[in-house]
Amino acid sequence: MKNGIIKLANIGMGFIYFFMKLFKTKNKITFISRQGNKNSIDFELVQNEIRKMDKSVQIVALNRRFRDIDPMKEKISYCFHILVQMYHIATSKVVVLETYCMPISMLHHKKSLKVIQMWHALGSLKKFGYSIEHKKEGSRLAKIAKMHKNYDMILTSSEESLKNFSEAFHYPKEYFKILPLPRVDYLMDKKKQEEIKKDLQKEYSILKKKKNIVYAPTFRKTKEDINKIKELMDAIDYEKYNLILKLHPLTKIELSDTRPILDKKHPTIDWLSTADIVITDYSAIVYEAALLKKRIILYAYDLKTYEGNRDFYLDYKKEMPGTLVINKKQLQASLLKEEQTIEKTISFSKTYVDYHGQNCTHILAKLILKMKED
Repeated sequence: MKNGIIKLANIGMGFIYFFMKLFKTKNKITFISRQGNKNSIDFELVQNEIRKMDKSVQIVALNRRFRDIDPMKEKISYCFHILVQMYHIATSKVVVLETYCMPISMLHHKKSLKVIQMWHALGSLKKFGYSIEHKKEGSRLAKIAKMHKNYDMILTSSEESLKNFSEAFHYPKEYFKILPLPRVDYLMDKKKQEEIKKDLQKEYSILKKKKNIVYAPTFRKTKEDINKIKELMDAIDYEKYNLILKLHPLTKIELSDTRPILDKKHPTIDWLSTADIVITDYSAIVYEAALLKKRIILYAYDLKTYEGNRDFYLDYKKEMPGTLVINKKQLQASLLKEEQTIEKTISFSKTYVDYHGQNCTHILAKLILKMKED
């Protein structure tokens, strides 16, 4: 059934797109994402840098969260959004992605169009794309939907990550450019991080009074993990710590507990500026925390199940920095120890994020503008 729908969609999109390609190509760069409804930090940084370097270029940002389309009304609305994507793709010189984009992968484009896939996560932790085609969390429709086709360049954050991305995207190594995401500049800017920290402390004065724990788990498709989140909340000594709960933006779990800070306003990356401890599981936030040399605790209560359903590109138990815990008792014991081998964290960061103080944002903006002229 789904195969047939995708085939029909492909034919219909192709017919419409044929006429859209008759429009003149503009001096335009289009950014497309389905991760959220506004620019990610990476998109925002590189777009601002492009504007500084070339004021004549038109920049279009098409951000629409894909998982918000459950009701039929929203599905129809998203179909119109795809048509908007198609128009801008047909009339752009360069398209920059951070996720899978159906029109890019499924349609035949002008030979002049250049497509850059910068992906939305640092490092390469969880398997995705063609690496999990036959796993429970993989997509059985990857091939028929022509997933991850028509890219001219794919960014990756290190040589180690390149090997994994090559498998995930089904592209040979020559298509890849080792360049960490613009957010790395944002994280490593000490002055900027101090400003963010002060702003958060103004909004939440309690942040100055205790040590701060940021809990940022990976996205989970079900609500079955609510009890484990509550278990974690119960493990915290609130006399000593503030707990900042940052569930994945796509997670639909609602909590009414007043003990933690349940923030939905500020991005997780900004909360790292205040964090004394970062608790996560399989989220790529671990790379950002490692870059900042934060103390890390891995609350991986369902590790075996996750390995079976999704799996990792690395040896989770051996390579991941921080302390691995699977229950409330172990978590409390880990918090009491207040220690971590920083050397392992630094080594982990260097392996998966090849950053040497370079201005990643400027390099990427320059690369995009060059591709626009090629």
